[in-house]
Amino acid sequence: MGFDDVGLCGISKYICERKQRYKIALKRMPSYQILLFGIAKDLLKSDKISYSVEELVSAGDLLAQLKKNYPVLSELPSLRIAVDHHFPKPEFLVEENMEIALIPPVSGG
Repeated sequence: MGFDDVGLCGISKYICERKQRYKIALKRMPSYQILLFGIAKDLLKSDKISYSVEELVSAGDLLAQLKKNYPVLSELPSLRIAVDHHFPKPEFLVEENMEIALIPPVSGG
């Protein structure tokens, strides 16, 4: 069952069930590996960071937590999180094995 297979009323139940299955399977805290690009990479002086949480989090929550724990990221108003080469909705549940990246504002011509 994918995220799009659930009606709006079942989203919370679906997320809770996925979190519970994940906790039972791993019995440890998830740790995300987050790739950094552009100014985010420059500000944090690294090309990736590791971030551990108590349970799986949504894309929106992960971005908010990263901005809280790395305050310099809050200075990038249009910073976005990408998961597996897509920009997910804020409620999308991010799993450890997914490719996660912070995409800073870009300009082009």
